[in-house]
Amino acid sequence: MSTHSLVPDPIDRFVTTVVSGDEDLSEEQRRRVCDWLKANGIDPNDVCGREPLTIEGSIYDGKKRHQVICFSEFHRNESGHRYADPRDRTTAMVIQRAVRQTVELAPDPRTGT
Repeated sequence: MSTHSLVPDPIDRFVTTVVSGDEDLSEEQRRRVCDWLKANGIDPNDVCGREPLTIEGSIYDGKKRHQVICFSEFHRNESGHRYADPRDRTTAMVIQRAVRQTVELAPDPRTGT
C-alpha cells in the first residue's frame, strides 16, 4: 500500500477589481477604463457602471495567464433598446459576460499600478 501526499496546485487564481460599481470615477479614470474596454473589443456603452468590473485569471510560474474581463452588459432587443429587469422595472436588465483580455489596463496615473 502506497501513501500519496497531496501536491499543492501550482496555479493561483486572482480577481482584480477595476471598478466596484459603487464609486465615482474621475473623468481621467473613466477615459482610461473606456479606452481599455475598447482595446479589448468591448463597447463601454454596453457595460453597466453600477455593477463590478473585474479582471480574473490565473498565475503560473509567476506569470499572469488566461485573463478575462468580467462585466455586466445591458441586455438589448433587436432595435438596441435596453430590456427592463423583470425583478425591478426601474432598472435595465444585464447579463454577465466574460471576454478574454488581449490588452492590459494602463497603469493608474495616480498610483502607477
